[in-house]
Amino acid sequence: MIRLRTQICLLFCCVASVFVHAENPLSTKGQASVWINTPFYPDLALWSGIRYIPTLHFTTPLVSTNGKFDAEVSVNALATLHTTDGTVWQSDASLKPYRLWGRYTTNQLELRLGLQKLNFGSATILRPLMWFDKVDPRDPLQLTDGVWGLLGRYYFLDNSNIWLWVLHGNKTAKMWEIGDTYTHRPEVGGRYQRKVGNGEMGASYHHRIANTSMLGDAVQYHGLVPENRIGIDGRWDAGCGIWFETSYIQKNRNIGLLTHQTHVTVGADYTFAVGNGLACSLEQLLLSHSEKWEDFTTLDSFSALTASYPIGLSTTLGGICYYHFSQHTLYSMATVTHQWGNFSLHGMLYHNPSQYQMPFGAAASNQFVGSGIQLMLVYTH
Repeated sequence: MIRLRTQICLLFCCVASVFVHAENPLSTKGQASVWINTPFYPDLALWSGIRYIPTLHFTTPLVSTNGKFDAEVSVNALATLHTTDGTVWQSDASLKPYRLWGRYTTNQLELRLGLQKLNFGSATILRPLMWFDKVDPRDPLQLTDGVWGLLGRYYFLDNSNIWLWVLHGNKTAKMWEIGDTYTHRPEVGGRYQRKVGNGEMGASYHHRIANTSMLGDAVQYHGLVPENRIGIDGRWDAGCGIWFETSYIQKNRNIGLLTHQTHVTVGADYTFAVGNGLACSLEQLLLSHSEKWEDFTTLDSFSALTASYPIGLSTTLGGICYYHFSQHTLYSMATVTHQWGNFSLHGMLYHNPSQYQMPFGAAASNQFVGSGIQLMLVYTH
């Protein structure tokens, strides 16, 4: 299925390029990174890896329609090596498409087809509207797998805009999803956002068919279950930045305590006049899952705080911490970033529980269990 979608997208890009003319339509860029991660215990444990993401971008104007066509192809090449005792080493390597899309744009319209990143919302750390990506705020590269689909966006003259999307072939469960997606039915959804006062608000909707067959005792019903999601978010400038983001997920069959999911985040950020400027951001997430929509007895909550302080033009100190109220556990990380030319060096000191129970940040959770240090060198060209 992935190979077929890849071939269709490549064919779409190639056919479109036949009808356009540009002197230098192609550009290339890439990002290489290497890292080493060692926990403070056990003494000889070690994680290391190397990644390269080359990107080919094609763009050209379409004179006949006053628009533009562009396309992007990139792959994620990854090799890892790790040991837990210093004697037995395990290695792994993978090569997969990272982005593969073609896009047609005008002054007010955008149509994008293929493997792409799809995200929106007002929250930055604890995101109820993290429906289609898994960006970890602690990841210096901000990497996330894309989704296969068609996205259309139209921008009105009053700066409001509407999004419509059709996704297909994304079987693996995405963030906040219960059960894989039934790939024989497309996922559909949309979003509308507009200016409200000195900020903006948005409303989002998504529908898919979930497959709960493999969830075992976690659910009461095993089979295909229609699922609807509704999200509302807003952000304003009130001296400091303030925002909220909500998501309600409803299954059309009773599967037990996971039939209804409600997520609500409120947040604020402010830059304090301390030295070069201390930027802080605070978010609070409340989440509930229940058998009946009006039942909020199963509650949980997380808090997140980030801080960033620049030292000169090339070095930045940072920190991020999460607190899980029901488990009384704290997840924390201190960072330092130094950049020179095309290179950047990231140092990360982390202290987390040995049992990782955050429902987000899955990309980094395996490496950040317990306490340790990670160093990462990134080259961008």
